[in-house]
Amino acid sequence: MTRFLTLLVAALLMGSLPGQAQQAAFPPDAARIVSSEPTVLLTWPGVASKAYRVDVFAGNTPVFSQPMVASSVRVPVAAGPLYQWQVHEITKSGEVSVVGARTFQVSNVLQLHFDGLDGAEGLPGGDGGTTGGYDGGAGGTGINGQDVTVSLAPANQDYVSVSVAGLRQERFLMPVTSAPIVVSATGGNGGSGGRGGDGVSGNVTQGYDAQGNPRYYVLGGGNGGNGGSGGSGGNGGNVVVQATGGIDAKRYVLATVQPGLGGRGGPGGRGGMAAVYTYPGSVDSPGTAVAGRDGSLGSDGQPGRPGTVSYR
Repeated sequence: MTRFLTLLVAALLMGSLPGQAQQAAFPPDAARIVSSEPTVLLTWPGVASKAYRVDVFAGNTPVFSQPMVASSVRVPVAAGPLYQWQVHEITKSGEVSVVGARTFQVSNVLQLHFDGLDGAEGLPGGDGGTTGGYDGGAGGTGINGQDVTVSLAPANQDYVSVSVAGLRQERFLMPVTSAPIVVSATGGNGGSGGRGGDGVSGNVTQGYDAQGNPRYYVLGGGNGGNGGSGGSGGNGGNVVVQATGGIDAKRYVLATVQPGLGGRGGPGGRGGMAAVYTYPGSVDSPGTAVAGRDGSLGSDGQPGRPGTVSYR
């Protein structure tokens, strides 16, 4: 009994009880932290009554180096640099490594894009001959937004662990006090239709009849090609946000799943001008000396369908 009391008093003086779990070093090595806050919390397994030295570098540049009697500290950070940190316990006989060199990086970009690409623009129609300009090509269809699953779980009392799975995977930490991230899975817009080709101008050609008399043949202006139709917009993606540990999913994730817009129809080509002629003698088909009509505007593409957002 006396020995147990001795151990208990010693444990209390040291700041922990036998078998009591110590906090883990945080953040984990190679962590990515998404945050707009100017500091990051570092913790290490230790006793708050002992002395430690914490060193933090941005690349090769020291940004924080300080002895302290604590087992956690907030250090100033900026978005972008790769930070390295380590912790040593200060003892009478020297320093003992508590946390070996670890790295983390901070990003202040709170938007993740899993959007569909826009459809390609329709090719223009070529300028035509006697039959008129060629029609413009149809715009391409917008690509659908991706289906995305966002998983939230407590990392510790100060940070949330976030895993995002679409066509690419992302994992990062965010402070519990952070503004929400925005996950965008919008559909791509349809491509615009191509412009119709222009009709050629009318002209007069000379020929001869069986007796060798000149004859003149009049060709009207070519019609302009019609504009290509716009491509359909892509559908919005479906986003599922699931959370454990009592986390309010809507507090940390906003999702946008709007559909893509339909592409605009392409403009029609210009009709060719009427032939102008002042030749003497007979002229065949004088009524064909007319201008070609302009091509029609292509039809607009249909918008896509909106996606869905569900919180679990």
